[in-house]
Amino acid sequence: MKGRKILAMCAICCLSLVNGQVGINTSTPDLSAILHLESPNKGFLPTRLTLISSTDGTTIPNPATGLVVYHKGSASMGAGIYVNIGTPTAPKWTKSVGGQENSETHGSTVYKAKYRGRNAANSAGVYSKPDLIIPELNLMVRFAIVGGSTTSGTNALTGNNRLQVRLINQPSTDVTITSYSHWHGPVTHNSRGVNLSFTSANFDQWQNTDTEAWNNQWGYYYLLYSSEIRAVKSPKDFAMNLYGICGYGNSIAAGPQKDGSDEMYSLAAEVF
Repeated sequence: MKGRKILAMCAICCLSLVNGQVGINTSTPDLSAILHLESPNKGFLPTRLTLISSTDGTTIPNPATGLVVYHKGSASMGAGIYVNIGTPTAPKWTKSVGGQENSETHGSTVYKAKYRGRNAANSAGVYSKPDLIIPELNLMVRFAIVGGSTTSGTNALTGNNRLQVRLINQPSTDVTITSYSHWHGPVTHNSRGVNLSFTSANFDQWQNTDTEAWNNQWGYYYLLYSSEIRAVKSPKDFAMNLYGICGYGNSIAAGPQKDGSDEMYSLAAEVF
């Protein structure tokens, strides 16, 4: 009995419950926190697991919006702290980025995706290459082969290469994405300004950024911003530089089947 009393007293010393708050190693948990931990020589260890993809809803079924895990790392996703910015039925895991604060006066955040080989749909209509996800603008960007035939793998023999965008989460009102672009290469160069419209009905449908196909080797640079207003971290408060390489048609990167399997594609977004 005496031993139980001692254990109970130790537990009370280490754990404090104040107004529905929990304090561990503190008797005065911060008023803004539901859980407050203190230690001079220990850290907080979140759940460690391996996510299948940035849209993984299998490893953790129906993950809550805002759920935090430590992803151990894979070929397509680097190790680190990830947050589900999507919904339980349509997860969107994004890596928590440290470093300088991205405010009105200083700092920026960079996201990137790169791979070799054209991004063509397989027989099930699934594109295998990674999308570029920009949470602040509620935006996704990709290169994609539209139409044409494919090999037994995922590289296109024919078809038009397109630079496309879509929204991540459903907006409450209509959204306009404004784009000013310039691209240049060994054969042609051009520039253009366009407005792309998204609604609550078509927000998850990919739209081409340009009328022309990207069937040439180009370096490109885009300026994009959104009209979308949200209660928290509104996309309208951010702007984005998008730049990278389109390796379509590079003869030295055609690959053994002459299907563009070694062409370089890169997408990088700097949000500020």
